[in-house]
Amino acid sequence: MDFPTDTLPRLKACNADIACADMWSRNVPSFRTVMRLDEPDEHDMRRSVPVPSEIADLKNVQDVDVCGMACTLIRTSLLKKMEDPWFVSAQHGEDASFCFVAKQKYGATIKCDFGVLAGHWGVVRMSGQEWSRDARNQAGILDDPEMMKRMGARNVA
Repeated sequence: MDFPTDTLPRLKACNADIACADMWSRNVPSFRTVMRLDEPDEHDMRRSVPVPSEIADLKNVQDVDVCGMACTLIRTSLLKKMEDPWFVSAQHGEDASFCFVAKQKYGATIKCDFGVLAGHWGVVRMSGQEWSRDARNQAGILDDPEMMKRMGARNVA
C-alpha cells in the first residue's frame, strides 16, 4: 500500500470504531472500496455502492457503511466485543462482511477521511513513496492510468 505520511494521525482524528482512507481496488476496472448502502430494492435487499466522486472530492471525513481494510484503523475495544473469527470470507468478501457485522450487530461507526488516498501498487511492498509512485517501476500496473494520475503517480503514459 502507498499512503501519505500523515495517515495515522488523520485516521485517529476520525474518532470512529473503524476509520479508513479513500481506497481503490486492484481490479480492472478499478473501483472505490469505500461504500454506502443503497436504498432497499423490492426484495428489501441493499447494494453496497461506491461513494460518489462529488462527495469524496470534498476531501473531508464522511460516515460510510463499508470499506476495504488495506489502510484502516480498527479500535481494539470493537474487536474485543466481536466474536472470533473477525474476518470471514463470505458472499461479499471478508472486508465487507466484517463491516456489515461490526455495524449491524455491534453498532460500530465507520468513517472515511477522503483527504487521505491510499492505493495498491503492483508487486511493490513497502518500497517507499518516491519509488512506488513512479509508474516506470510498476510492472503491469498501468491498466488504469486515470487512477494512477489521481493517486499522484509520475511517468504515467
